[in-house]
Amino acid sequence: MTPLRRHLALSTDLPAVELVAIARRAEELGVEAAWVTDIRFLRDCYVLLGAIAATTTRLVLAPGVSDPFSRHPASLAAAAATLGELAPGRVILGLGAGGSGLDKIGVTRADPVRTVEAAIASMRAMLRGEQAEADTPGFRLREGKLAFGADPRIPIALVAHGPVMQRLAGRVADLAFIANYTRPEAVAWARGHLRRGRAERAERDGGPREVWRVDVCVSPDREAARDVMRRRVTALLASGYYGASFLAPLGLERFAGERTIGTADLDALVDAVAFAGTADEVTARVADAVAACGFDEICYRPYLAPGQSVRDAVELVDGALVRAAGG
Repeated sequence: MTPLRRHLALSTDLPAVELVAIARRAEELGVEAAWVTDIRFLRDCYVLLGAIAATTTRLVLAPGVSDPFSRHPASLAAAAATLGELAPGRVILGLGAGGSGLDKIGVTRADPVRTVEAAIASMRAMLRGEQAEADTPGFRLREGKLAFGADPRIPIALVAHGPVMQRLAGRVADLAFIANYTRPEAVAWARGHLRRGRAERAERDGGPREVWRVDVCVSPDREAARDVMRRRVTALLASGYYGASFLAPLGLERFAGERTIGTADLDALVDAVAFAGTADEVTARVADAVAACGFDEICYRPYLAPGQSVRDAVELVDGALVRAAGG
């Protein structure tokens, strides 16, 4: 079996020194990339990525993910290009449509598909040393050109949940994330929208690399791990993050917006969007999903069971994924 190319998603609710140390440990474990969350009112991901760049030699660095509403695409292009100077060939520019916390800074997420598509086109032009112009509901750009050289090969990843954004990812992204589905039928649904986008690509290059994005909690105490993910899924339902369009391919759209659901339904939802349990259980489930879906690249966010450190969680989850691929 081909080894899984593993990416680690790290949250900026971690202290900066600890987060950098975990990224170094991930590199030692053979993890390919570190994605550092870009969330309002938490630690700045680009400062952290710069610190990781200075203390690693192979790890690919990426915001996980930025958006063109809270960060102007000109600033994003400059940040990616600066990281590219610190870590040549080791940068991905991760982009999404945003959401969390935008209302608190007075930002409206207007026409996200058009805005994200224009942002990607503008950033690519600036990374090539060209001048970019844009006028969208989300941002404006006049005579946008970086005042220093950049690596035009920096890939742009798009993380999308809904069908329209997934189609956009297939059309314009270098990497496309299939996020938070563990059931083959839901993965196939997302891939169908990516394929439609691929058919519309201006460049006939085969389309974006697919990266499978999953939440994972591993513990010797199975119920403790599952309780962690039950609380996580309940919070995402209540917040609207798991909306009807995301839940529909799972046949669970009736739960959109619910604050509480029955235990059996909650466990079914946990298993549809995450992996939680003992190391052996998670290894077996991931192996089955990889075989069914054909993934060879996975980005995992480890969740901490009671008593675990972040390092413990990363090592447990990463080990389970390595074993799932026959490593």
